[in-house]
Amino acid sequence: MPEDDYFFTEGVSGMAKKKKKKKKKKKKKKKKKKKKKKKKKKKKKKNSIVLFYSKFKFQAP
Repeated sequence: MPEDDYFFTEGVSGMAKKKKKKKKKKKKKKKKKKKKKKKKKKKKKKNSIVLFYSKFKFQAP
């Protein structure tokens, strides 16, 4: 019987999580602009890595 109780609570929490995720999706649309800014920062980091690489290649020969 306790096992059955556990299964039921797990199912309910899973349902509650699914409902919460749907509400968060609306908020994510607004947060997408912030994520795009983060992607731009990642591109800058990639550029610095390329700069670092070219500096390294310059020193290697």
